[in-house]
Amino acid sequence: MARDIGSLLGGAVMNRILGFVAFAYLARVLSPANYGYVELAVWIALLGSMVIDSGHGPIAIREMAKDPSNAHELAAHITGSRLILASIVIPIIVAVPFVFPEYRETRLLVILYAFSLIGVAWKLDWLFQGLEKMHIVAVGNTVRAFMHLLAVFVLVQSDDDLWLVGIVEIVAMFLMALYFIYFRHKYLGSVGITFSLQKFKSFSGRGLSLGLSNLIWTGIQALPLFFVAGMMVDENETAWFAATQRIVVAMLTFCWLYHFNLYPSISRKFHGDTNSMHRVIGSSLRVSAWGSVILICFIGFISNPLLSILYGQKFAIAAPVLTLLVWAFPLTLLSGHFRWSLIAGGGERKVFLAHIAGFITMIIVSIALIPSFGALGAAGGMVSASLVILLTSIFFARSVLPVWVMSRDVVLPLLLGIIVSISVRELVESPLIAALIGCGILTVISFLERRLLNDLRILVRAKG
Repeated sequence: MARDIGSLLGGAVMNRILGFVAFAYLARVLSPANYGYVELAVWIALLGSMVIDSGHGPIAIREMAKDPSNAHELAAHITGSRLILASIVIPIIVAVPFVFPEYRETRLLVILYAFSLIGVAWKLDWLFQGLEKMHIVAVGNTVRAFMHLLAVFVLVQSDDDLWLVGIVEIVAMFLMALYFIYFRHKYLGSVGITFSLQKFKSFSGRGLSLGLSNLIWTGIQALPLFFVAGMMVDENETAWFAATQRIVVAMLTFCWLYHFNLYPSISRKFHGDTNSMHRVIGSSLRVSAWGSVILICFIGFISNPLLSILYGQKFAIAAPVLTLLVWAFPLTLLSGHFRWSLIAGGGERKVFLAHIAGFITMIIVSIALIPSFGALGAAGGMVSASLVILLTSIFFARSVLPVWVMSRDVVLPLLLGIIVSISVRELVESPLIAALIGCGILTVISFLERRLLNDLRILVRAKG
């Protein structure tokens, strides 16, 4: 089991790294406007893939746990269901740039990315997770990301090759589908496809809450980009937000990995020693708060040279956007403690409501700020959503955690991070020196919190 989990987490990290390198390269060889079009097409396709998935995968894993002999039938049904959904979703996505004139420049890319979604039907990661062969999932995703990166390096050299980015995505999805089909045949002996309307309704009903929650979480990240593309005259604003967002989304992956790793310990203690659970969560909150605030302050101080190194000098102008957007990381990492505690206690519905509150906040703030502030307004929308999710999660978690005591441990690092970040930036001109001074101050203050070292020991014992 440890090997499978390690493979899955390692594959997820490698997949993110390879994907990030590919898009950093695209940012260098394409104009900012065309790079923004690529990111827009990617997010449209991602939303489409989540609709095609519809939460059926986790439900199928649960069914396999009850009766492993159902694996072949489930694989055939899920593939068939996804093909039906893809036949509905793809025409809708293709129509988007024709219906909304502000997206007309993305027509070819969106069409190509839309047709790549056919491969989602054969994305059988859920099957091999259910068979406890997660190393197959990790290798498959990593190979796909590597082949995508290699093809982008070889084929895309300038703006004239923009359409090839979509072709590369289609080929990458096709190769991934072949990979999973091969291993499905190897372990189940068949690659057939079936469809049952009754079973489709059953799976859709049970997966609706999970599917909507995932869709809303993705929407919180995707819609600000759509709003920028649709509301701004300057096409480069889409690129400024998309480039900084890709950095932050990669960081948010760590939030999921961290809580995925901590959740089994919390879940065991929730149904046993609740006092011990409170100690673990309290310790994790303090360590996460100080660690994440110091990290994002460092990124904020060096945002200008960082963007120049990653994407090229033309993206340095987006430094204020990254400085603001990166605050979504500590807010999401901290809210995860309350959200996953709610899940451990069966409070999935409350987590869903917290996401709804964040989604509504993101829409209101983004629409209000983007016309005047562009990409910076979109960053404000995403950070505001993260803050509201944190606050509503704290409110809902009061039935399972001493949230008001724990909240004090969250507020101090966040406030000091804001104060130090603003004041040092005003006093020190050099980004690197400002980063060293600002983060040095926060590090010293964090260790004046004498519980921090003990908190680290508690976390190590909790995972031991």
